[in-house]
Amino acid sequence: METDNIKIYCPKCGSELDLSNGQLLGSCSFCDSLIPLPFFVTNPESLDTETIKNMLNRIDKINDYSKNYQFHRAFNLYDKLIKNNYNVNIQDFFPYWGKVLSQYGVVYSMNDLLKSELVTLNIRDESIFENEFYKQAIELCDSNTFQVIKKEASLIDNFQKEIKKELLLSEPVDICLLVDTRSSNQYYEQDLKIAKDIKEKLSNYNESWCMKYDKKSKKYTYSRDYIFTNY
Repeated sequence: METDNIKIYCPKCGSELDLSNGQLLGSCSFCDSLIPLPFFVTNPESLDTETIKNMLNRIDKINDYSKNYQFHRAFNLYDKLIKNNYNVNIQDFFPYWGKVLSQYGVVYSMNDLLKSELVTLNIRDESIFENEFYKQAIELCDSNTFQVIKKEASLIDNFQKEIKKELLLSEPVDICLLVDTRSSNQYYEQDLKIAKDIKEKLSNYNESWCMKYDKKSKKYTYSRDYIFTNY
């Protein structure tokens, strides 16, 4: 498959990426972002056409899952990309970096200046720079891609620190249910249903509060109507 026939879209704004620079970084003319790309984009001859099509479909699904906060599903698809690469003897940083984004629940929004802003919906104890998948990603990527990943990782790390600071300053809540969205939790759908049932039953007896991210104030606040979140 020729590079001209490969289309990948910006996970930040949805625009088609320019893949013509010959690097593992796609450029977005709409939000001025540089987006890390999978290995086959600059090396299309390394895989057959059908395999590339399947991988592109998976990447589109990953973007859809992430936009809908289904990070556990996105994580699983990145895992499948790693297994596919292993089968054809390719070592690619892309799915490892994708796993990091899924673990931290990274989503993007556009501000009034049409610049993308990063938000993490999952709180993790570890620093992103100690994350095993981050370490694997930077070990496999080139120097230009490393700079982009490192910059994004710093934004994630800073955002995580701000969240934890807000939590320490916030008053405790009566109830907060946490749903395990990790790929190792085979009962995720069942757990989510149980959490929703508990929410409905508790709401009949008392007010409940839970932490919620507000895009305008860019802060986490406690709000009615939620008693669980996808951490």
